[in-house]
Amino acid sequence: MKVAFEGRDYEFALDEMTVAQAKVIKVHCGMGLKGLSDGINDGDPDALRAVYWLMRVQSGDVGVNIDNVNFVVVKFLDALAQATQAESEVLNDVPNDDGPKE
Repeated sequence: MKVAFEGRDYEFALDEMTVAQAKVIKVHCGMGLKGLSDGINDGDPDALRAVYWLMRVQSGDVGVNIDNVNFVVVKFLDALAQATQAESEVLNDVPNDDGPKE
C-alpha cells in the first residue's frame, strides 16, 4: 500500500517482509511477526519504529538505520490508517466476476 508521510509517498507491505528484514526487526526491536502485528495495533513505539524502518527500506532507503529512525508517532499512525482505508476502498471497488445478480 502507499503511505503518504512527511511529504513523500512510501510503499509498505508487511506481507512482503523478507527473513533478513524480520531478523533486523527481531534483533533491534525484540519482536517477531506476531509481536509486530500486535504492537502496531497497540501503538507500541518499537513496533512503529520497525514498521517505519521497513516502509523506508521497502521504498528504496536501504541505508536507513533502524536504531536512528525518528518520527511523530501520532502523525505516522494517522498516515497508516489513511493508507489502510484507501487500500480497503480500492479492494472493495474491484468488480466481482460472478456476473449480474438476479
